[in-house]
Amino acid sequence: MNHAQNRQRSRSGAAPAAQRPSKQRARARGELTGAALRVTYDSSWVRSSLSQLDYLYSARAVDVDLRPVIDFAIRWAPFGGAGAGELLVSFGVGRRRFVEMVHAGLRPRRTDNQEARWLKRGLLDALASAWKVGDSVAARSVR
Repeated sequence: MNHAQNRQRSRSGAAPAAQRPSKQRARARGELTGAALRVTYDSSWVRSSLSQLDYLYSARAVDVDLRPVIDFAIRWAPFGGAGAGELLVSFGVGRRRFVEMVHAGLRPRRTDNQEARWLKRGLLDALASAWKVGDSVAARSVR
């Protein structure tokens, strides 16, 4: 195949997957929807998120008391969140209060560096999506 044919082929989107840019490969797998990335909550996401939480904890960007809450939220994300009974037994709170606690734990602080803020925002967005949190609850701050 000569250069002109290869260029025409890439314009038409018929390039082999290995030659496509990463966004095109992701779009081909159905992971990009519009401008937002759709997260797949599998075991690798859980491991990655727990690693991010460990980093945030080591950087003192997450409160000691709220770390177990965020850990629990990450571990239950692949299942759409825990039920009210599980939350009551584990933390003594209902779903709404639990979501508020997660939000409080991942709220950016003045002392956070740019990377910590970025990680917190990403985790909070992913958890809100996984736990199917409405914008009104996720955007509200805790008193």
